[in-house]
Amino acid sequence: MTARVHIPWVTLAVATTVIGASVAAWWSVGLPLTADTAVRCGGRDALALHLGQTWRLISAGLLHSDLHHLLWNLLPSLPILVLIERRQGSLTALGLTLGCITYGHGLGALLQGGTSVGFSPALFGLIAGFSIINARRYPRLARLGTFYLIVGGFASLRFANVDLASHLGGVLAGSSLSLWWSARRRAGELMLIALMPLMMSYTLTPQATGWSLPEQGLKLQVHPTLSVQVDPTTRCSPDGLVCASVQTYRVARRHDFPAWSDRCAGHLGALGPSRCLTQRPEQLCQLERRGLYEHSVCLRSGSARALSALRSLIPTIELVPPSDQLPKDSLFSNAIRAHRLGDTERAQALYREAMAEAPLDAKRPFLAALLELDFTGDLGAAERLARHATTLDAIHPDGRALLLEIQSKRSP
Repeated sequence: MTARVHIPWVTLAVATTVIGASVAAWWSVGLPLTADTAVRCGGRDALALHLGQTWRLISAGLLHSDLHHLLWNLLPSLPILVLIERRQGSLTALGLTLGCITYGHGLGALLQGGTSVGFSPALFGLIAGFSIINARRYPRLARLGTFYLIVGGFASLRFANVDLASHLGGVLAGSSLSLWWSARRRAGELMLIALMPLMMSYTLTPQATGWSLPEQGLKLQVHPTLSVQVDPTTRCSPDGLVCASVQTYRVARRHDFPAWSDRCAGHLGALGPSRCLTQRPEQLCQLERRGLYEHSVCLRSGSARALSALRSLIPTIELVPPSDQLPKDSLFSNAIRAHRLGDTERAQALYREAMAEAPLDAKRPFLAALLELDFTGDLGAAERLARHATTLDAIHPDGRALLLEIQSKRSP
């Protein structure tokens, strides 16, 4: 009587699915998969998981960056998967595979964040699970599998682009699930446990990369998920779901700004005397005001959960002197720099020093009058300086208008 041939349907299905998904991704976006293209094809992404796209924990395991990556992960996995399916059943093999992928990539997302693809969590997890379940039946293979895990673990430490956390998650998942299955022998329950990571919520890991905008006078730290765009003042996620943008307003006079109370109105309130949060439909902004500059750093998305991640996507905003400042190094230009940036005391000192050097130059007392009016509110001093400016230059283009403005403020 001819022995019945056992066809490893799950192994064939896994191999076909992994190869098909990887080749389809390469055909669609090209070789090799990069961080941006992998996200568009279904790779694991920290922001996407934060937004609830937990299906990426499975799709990430089906994708590979190139042919070498695919063969390195899939070829060692298939013999182990065949043995598990033959001895423990098809549903058990499928449950272990899914569990290693989901828990592996889930732990990678929590510990390392970023973008990742690959079947390697399943490879490491299946070897660990096989070594535990079949330690007595195949002792030599079990010892060989343990040796492979040790060597693979050390190899993972040596390469910067290897997702070590996902490998560790695969080993832990394969070990735990195989121990549980050995005690319970219920493949259906194993399958449910394997899919539990799909029901979890994931937060963004604290990662950041630099983003300098010299003309705006800003240095920001942003999450690596937000990539560079053609517009240098904008960064977006690969799928375009979330974008961060920066805009800087410059004025000649402080009162040219909208009232700060109006700009910062709303239930979010102020973060400080010159910093606040403001929200509009599909947009959350942090406003920073200093001197004659107002910076608006905004997050745009149709997802309220994405907007709530402002602090994670843009953890720090640093103000620096803008590169559009006057290049000439003189008392006058230095005073204007200080005036623009709101350094009141230094600006006043520099203006007065400049006036002492050139007392017959009308523009110096005129600008000093602006400073007194904008930053100290001393109308008497501002009026004296404005009168002095108009005395030195009776046809000063703005002197008379400034004097009338000051007089109107002083009149009851």
